[in-house]
Parts: sequence; structure tokens; C-alpha cells
Amino acid sequence: MKRNSVWTQKEVGRLDRVMQELAEAQKRTEIEIQKLSKGLDETRGEVGGLSKSMSYAFENEAYRSLPAVLKEKYGIEVKERIIRAEIDGGEICNGREIRGWIGLGGKTNEESLWLIYCKTPKNLQ
Repeated sequence: MKRNSVWTQKEVGRLDRVMQELAEAQKRTEIEIQKLSKGLDETRGEVGGLSKSMSYAFENEAYRSLPAVLKEKYGIEVKERIIRAEIDGGEICNGREIRGWIGLGGKTNEESLWLIYCKTPKNLQ
């Protein structure tokens, strides 16, 4: 009988040990993947919170600049304080539910006007 077709007890034992080592390595890999997945979820949450905070800060800066821009570019003089108010209850703006709005009152050539910006669920996320 040829040597390469017969498995000795020693070779089978060695193969068994290698398979056990591979199974243990697989378990460690799965545990590490679970840790990485959890960390990624936490990072996503933190980045989402940072994104919302930065958006809010940029919006506040825009409020401060908006009266001057409207006056310079469009001749609109802001007469009323810029307001931000939350709306809850299915109001519709361009076919979408409004979740909040920003408004300001102004005048151009002695004509009163209101500018309103609607926030919908899509651009709030």
C-alpha cells in the first residue's frame, strides 16, 4: 500500500489539533467582529449627534447674517425678529409634513412680507 493513501494515527491527531486551533481562532475573530460592530454603531450615533449640533450652529449663524444679506441683495429690511418654532401635527408644505419652520417679517419698498422656511422630515435628518 502507498504511503500517501494511508493516514497514521499521528497524522490524524495533528490534523485534529489544527482543526481545533482554527475553530478557536474563528471564535476569537467573531468576538472581535462583534466588538467592532458595536463600536461602529456607537460612532455612527456620535457622528449623527455632531452633525445635528453643527447644523444647528450653522443655522444660528445664518440667522445673524440673513438680515444684512436680504438688505444688500434684495432690498428687504427685516422688521420682525427671526423666529424658530416647532410645529407638530401634520401641517403640509409642498406635499410634505412640516416638522418645524423659521419665519421673519420684513419690508421692501414699503410693502410688508413674510419669508418662511419649512423643514420637512427629509431635510431634518
